[in-house]
Amino acid sequence: MKRLLGLARLVGCFNDVGVVKTDPDTAEDAVDRDGDGFPATSGDCDDDDPAVYPGHSEACDEVDNDCDGEIDEDVTSTFYSDADADGWGDVDAPVSACEEPEAASARVGDCDDGDAAVNPDAVEVCNGVDDDCQGGIDDGVKSTFYMDADADGFGDSALPFEECSAPEGTVDNDGDCDDTDAAVNPDALEVCNELDDDCDGDVDAADPDIDTGSGAWGWMDADADTYGDPDAPMWACTLPAGVVENDGDCDDVDPDVNPDAAEVCNGVDDECDTLVDEDDPDVDTATGVYGWTDADADGYGDTAAPVWACSLPADAVTNDTDCDDTDAAVSPSAAEVCNGVDDECDGMVDDDDPSVDLSTGDEGWTDADADGYGDPGAAVTACTLPTDTVANDDDCDDTDAAVSPADAEVCNGIDDDCDGTVDDSACTCMVDFAAAYAAYGAAANPGSYYGAYGLSFSMGSGYGLIGGDTNGDPGNWSDGGTVPDEAWGLWDFGSSTNTLTFSTAVTNVVFDLARTAGASDITVAVNSYNGGSMVASTTYRLTGGSSVQTVWLGGSVDKIETYITGSGYAYAIDNLEYDGTGTCPP
Repeated sequence: MKRLLGLARLVGCFNDVGVVKTDPDTAEDAVDRDGDGFPATSGDCDDDDPAVYPGHSEACDEVDNDCDGEIDEDVTSTFYSDADADGWGDVDAPVSACEEPEAASARVGDCDDGDAAVNPDAVEVCNGVDDDCQGGIDDGVKSTFYMDADADGFGDSALPFEECSAPEGTVDNDGDCDDTDAAVNPDALEVCNELDDDCDGDVDAADPDIDTGSGAWGWMDADADTYGDPDAPMWACTLPAGVVENDGDCDDVDPDVNPDAAEVCNGVDDECDTLVDEDDPDVDTATGVYGWTDADADGYGDTAAPVWACSLPADAVTNDTDCDDTDAAVSPSAAEVCNGVDDECDGMVDDDDPSVDLSTGDEGWTDADADGYGDPGAAVTACTLPTDTVANDDDCDDTDAAVSPADAEVCNGIDDDCDGTVDDSACTCMVDFAAAYAAYGAAANPGSYYGAYGLSFSMGSGYGLIGGDTNGDPGNWSDGGTVPDEAWGLWDFGSSTNTLTFSTAVTNVVFDLARTAGASDITVAVNSYNGGSMVASTTYRLTGGSSVQTVWLGGSVDKIETYITGSGYAYAIDNLEYDGTGTCPP
């Protein structure tokens, strides 16, 4: 304090130049040479250094800056000996200094200053030394080892050892759950033996890592047919009831369906080979049906095309009785017809089959006399007519080859041409005008005359007989001359109505109308009667261009009336014929 008071006083004595006024006797000591306000007489212990005077802040510079007689008091730093130069000092060897001395360090904590590898910055290693100077030897760096009594490489967690290196008989893991059995450890394979082989806490099937080869695969057998469902697999150390060691069942709800079952026709794959019914060559054919192909769809099968199936296809039937499966018209239910085919499949064809429908064949008639014409009373119907038959029944006498429609009618009292008329054109029964003329002359209205075969006629007034024949060919007149070419017959004197009556009714009367040469055109009306009733009435006109006209009077007639219009020689009836049935009238 005294020093501080003296200093204050000294400061108060400073002049503007920093010189303290002093007594002359002590003038040299009173001079403040360094101008720090303190002369030597005032306690400045180094008046040549303005940074040294009493009260100055002590600086760590090996100078007594505050002139208190102590150097660097309270401003030095503490350093520690760092003999091993590891940057850490020995706490037991401090050194005070303004600056860190050589072989010293401001950091303290080195627990072995003779070993540079030992200091607080060092990493603790397991070497029996407190490397990091934390107060523990090998703390936190020792390893835990475990007794491995069964020498399987895995230790017993109940017997640990903390060491830098493994003691003999130990390992660095505690994974062994049974250190008495070398087959039990975490590296072991879990197998079915009721042990936790791999030490994971799961035993046998409860362990998802179990070796499935040590147990058994099985499949659910819900229908108890000893075959399992392939969609329901199961693995177990010991298969439970209801599980079998195969997956061969294709329907595990039906005990009748399994590989040992017989394939039958039921729409099911009974034996589980993916083949159903007739697609399976092992199918029991007794459960299906045999049939035959019915290619022509007539309901009857082809005997040469057998088919077996559980259900017959649409083109098969249950019989093999079709003898032609290409023709639907041929089958046992068909009618035998004339076509050269065994229509009803009975082995007989056409005429050989008594059941043949002869309406489909040909009709013929026996031709016993081989004249080409059949007997109408001996009809034959057949698919193929016999050689002694013909396709017509026109023969009126099949015992006489000279009688047939092809034969000419001759005058013999037989119907030679089988036209139903005996001696028709062969025996022309005609009024013999020549004989009448010879008997009666050219008299007019001669009355009754008898012609050939006893046929008589009577003429009314106005008719006259014409005689004379220039060429011997009766029946035709000519207008080539002034007189008729043939003049046997009747001619009209010009009477308007004339009547010709026959003693016997005749049929198919034929006569000629003729206009005599030089006569004018005439018109003739002809009426025929039978029993008083008119049979026919026809009108003819004869002109210069049509002098002769043949008239057939159909039906049975006994009287002819003629009417003439015109003048002069008019017309004639020439060779009146009887063309009836049978023989000429007597």
